[in-house]
Amino acid sequence: MARAALKLGVRELAEKCGLAANTISLIENGGTAKTTSLVAIERALSACGVTFLPPNKDGPGIRVTPQPD
Repeated sequence: MARAALKLGVRELAEKCGLAANTISLIENGGTAKTTSLVAIERALSACGVTFLPPNKDGPGIRVTPQPD
């Protein structure tokens, strides 16, 4: 959801967090991931303006404030 909101492709996100594009795809499709990979993705998305919101009655969410280029 966050990647799509930022209009980032899989390869773009992979480059930003130092992972393989296949790793991003695997995680997005429900595969398991190392904690270090998830932390790298969270940091990369946060650097792009994503704020992760705690769960409420509708579940977890995000807020996106795109960063200027």
